[in-house]
Parts: sequence; structure tokens; C-alpha cells
Amino acid sequence: LSDMAASGACLPQIIHELNSPLSSIRANAANSVHALASLRQDFQDIFPQLTSEQQALFWAMVERAWQYAHHLSTSEERKLSRALETELETYHVNNAEEVAETLVEMGIYEDIAPLLPLLHSPHCGRILQAAYNLASLHYGTRGIHTALDRISHLIATLKQLVFSASVAENRSDAAISDGIEAAFTLYHALKLTKNIQIAKQYDPLPAIPCQPAKLIQVWKNLLRNAIDAMEGKTGTLAVHAAQQQDEIVVAITDSGHGIPPEIHSRVFEP
Repeated sequence: LSDMAASGACLPQIIHELNSPLSSIRANAANSVHALASLRQDFQDIFPQLTSEQQALFWAMVERAWQYAHHLSTSEERKLSRALETELETYHVNNAEEVAETLVEMGIYEDIAPLLPLLHSPHCGRILQAAYNLASLHYGTRGIHTALDRISHLIATLKQLVFSASVAENRSDAAISDGIEAAFTLYHALKLTKNIQIAKQYDPLPAIPCQPAKLIQVWKNLLRNAIDAMEGKTGTLAVHAAQQQDEIVVAITDSGHGIPPEIHSRVFEP
């Protein structure tokens, strides 16, 4: 680790960063167990009683739910639920309010008419619950994948940082962006970037022979300088890595106060 990380100063924050995706995995796993138990009973009791048309509509409804991106706010969902409830009442659907809420939670609030053979079924409530549980399994699995990707990224970054001191002199081919991302991950864990809007642009670049550990230290120093220049205020930090002829150029800009003109000539002094 860096001098800061080696002293253990960032360990609680790093642990917190790992705990967040682990908590997500735990919650999604628990929800999946509940959904599967409910689905088993529903498929035993209800599905055999559906006509072939109703079964086809059921799977079409599930497919629509799987496409839902969960982009609606709570207030938007409430507004859509009220509008859908009114529409369902015109179709004489029982328990229109509850049905509307379930459908909107699955992202289904348009083109409702084709689903009426299901919604008029005496088993409508359990049919919708089964569809909702299948959608929940899909969302939960997607959430677990996202959390695992986050954990993998954190562990890969920590491995780079932890072993940097012992292999500082080793040379190998490395991607410039990997080292920059390692530095960003550390500062994100330390909550140093919470007020900063970050823009990153990595052009396609070849891996270069270098000392990766020392490059990570360079990116950490440059990014920390940029972060400190904003003095904890809201700001922007942009990184652009690109190839110019036979060189790779990394530009780091921030909205901080900048370097005082009187020390410009001494920037590269030890």
C-alpha cells in the first residue's frame, strides 16, 4: 500500500467498501430464497389451471418485467399506479389498486389490454405474485453480478496497492488506465471524491513496459493534488489518456485554485 494505506489509515474505509456489495449479495440471496419457495407452490397449484393462451401471456408478462430498468422514482411510480388503477377499473379488473401497484413495480404500465385474460382470472393475485417473484429473481441475480464485479474490482485494486512496495522495482507490461483506476478506487474508499464530479476518458492504448507500482504512486500523487486543490468543495476532475504519435499523454485537470504563479518554476523540484 501507499504510505497512507500502509499505516492502516484507509483500512476501515476499504472494509466498508467491501461490506456494501456483500450486504447487497446477502439481501438479494435472502429475497431469492423467499421467491423460490413461493414460486414452487404457485407452479404446483395455479399454473396447471391456466389455459395455453394464459400461460403464453404469463411468460410474455415476465419477459416484459425482465426488461424493466428500474428508472422510475417513487413519486413517478405512485402517479403511474393511480393512472393504471383507473384504466383497470374501466376493464372491470378486481382489486384494481393492488393489481396496478404490482404491475407498475414490474415496469408494466402500458399496453395492458393484451394481459386482460390473466387479469380477469380468479387466480389473478397469485399469477401476478408469481410473475413478480420471477422478476425479483432476475433483478436479484443482476444485482449479485453487479456486487461481485465491484468486489472483484476492489480486490484487484488492493492487490496492486498491497504488493506495490515489495515489487516496486519490477518491470512488466501494464495498461495506463489500470493504475489510474487503482488510485481512484483508493480515494473513493477514503471518501475524498464524494463532492467531485469525475470524468474519465481512456482512448484505446497498448500496454506499455513500465514499473506499474511506481506509476500507481504517480497517479495517486497527481490525483491527490487535484483533489486537495478543490479544498473539499464541489468541483470537477477530468482525466484523459491518449496516444500522440509514439507517446502516451495523460492529462489531469481540475476546478481547484491552481498552482500559485510564483512557484510554477519549482513544480518539479524534489
